[in-house]
Amino acid sequence: MNKLHYVLLVAILISSCNEFSDRNIDQNTKTATPTIVENQLLGNLESINQGDFSREKMIANLGTFVVTPTVTNLKNEFSQFNVSYKQFCQTVNLLPDMDINTLNEMRKPVQELWKKTMTQYHRLASMNFGPGNDSTSTAMSSIYSYDNGTKCTLEQSVYRLAINNRPVQFFKIDNYNIRGLGSIEHLIFSDASQTVCPPRALEDRNPNRVEFGDWFRLGLHRRQKDKCSYNLALLEDITKKVDELYTAWSPNHKYFTANMLTGSKSPIEWLNEITGALYTLDTVTKDQKLTFPAGQDVMIAGKNTNCGYDSCPHFVEHKFSGFSLNALKASLEGFRYLFFGINPINGQNGMSYDDFLKLRGFPEIAQTIDEALLKLMSQIEKLSETTTLKELLTGIDKAECTASADVNATERKVEACALISDIRKITDLLKFELTSALQEVEVPKEASGDND
Repeated sequence: MNKLHYVLLVAILISSCNEFSDRNIDQNTKTATPTIVENQLLGNLESINQGDFSREKMIANLGTFVVTPTVTNLKNEFSQFNVSYKQFCQTVNLLPDMDINTLNEMRKPVQELWKKTMTQYHRLASMNFGPGNDSTSTAMSSIYSYDNGTKCTLEQSVYRLAINNRPVQFFKIDNYNIRGLGSIEHLIFSDASQTVCPPRALEDRNPNRVEFGDWFRLGLHRRQKDKCSYNLALLEDITKKVDELYTAWSPNHKYFTANMLTGSKSPIEWLNEITGALYTLDTVTKDQKLTFPAGQDVMIAGKNTNCGYDSCPHFVEHKFSGFSLNALKASLEGFRYLFFGINPINGQNGMSYDDFLKLRGFPEIAQTIDEALLKLMSQIEKLSETTTLKELLTGIDKAECTASADVNATERKVEACALISDIRKITDLLKFELTSALQEVEVPKEASGDND
């Protein structure tokens, strides 16, 4: 399909969708059938989840009613956070002074909106295909990147911007430790009266210039003003990346779902890309977010490795906000939306893997996965009400963790490690039962060589 043909196709699809709303995508939307036969599904949205299963219907549903509204939700939540943080900074700049108690109270509304934004991000990250997984795009990793460092480099960047007017070059692709929602997390959740940098960073080694220690000693209020200046630049960078994803998926813009159905790749090729996204549950949610900080061996970049200690609670995700268990639950929710084709706005279940398995005569596989997912999400939600993943992994016994992480374990001696086993049971179903029932799908290379 040449470029002009594609542009005309998208124009016809958009006009035929009767003012198809990005914010309120509804599977009951009434639309006229477009004259271009090759894309009848998107011209007649109500037909996507009607009738017999087809791979094309599955692709259309996942793009239109699962990924696109998730991207829209991320954009909406981030926009609210962006506005709230700017208002917060305006107040900071107007105050004549500030103590730590005042600052902590002021940060609470901003922190809650950050959590809502991160929830949408983690759901979307579980749908790791298309524009968000494009090798030429840095959108998802620029919006947020799991960084287990101390964030001293980030504080140094705030200092350099404040004292030397040295802005961060956000266009670089190797500086994720000082950008994105992860950096904002440190600057709005960590103890603002302290620094994560080592004591030597506070030493005055050159009396002729303002060093990091000199800047830090300027006081809490000044540091908070400078953090606001830095974060406002961060927010501008994140906004561009959120808009990049939104534009890529939106039916009113680049409409990536139409590209999947009319482009050069076959439905089988797209099926395997989407299936590869399911294994984010294995390689990221299970291995990076749980197994590695639990001190267990994992395969990272093709190499067997571990954190070097019985456990490494300081390596958990979201250690400053204590949001790690909530992030796990959101990742599982995103996986469930994708696997069952669930619209995150209205909860309707459309064409996806459960329907494909039913067609092939294996509905019990989907049922087993759903039961395991719902039970696991309920358990994580209960844990998050009273503790954090960092607390769960502190002071654990390595042997007991290993035993709890075994899929055949009969006791949950270490709860955080038992969660590894819970996820592994689901990913084993993907690797063996799913691929046996749906022989078109493949296990991605990065997920086929781990220690399961």
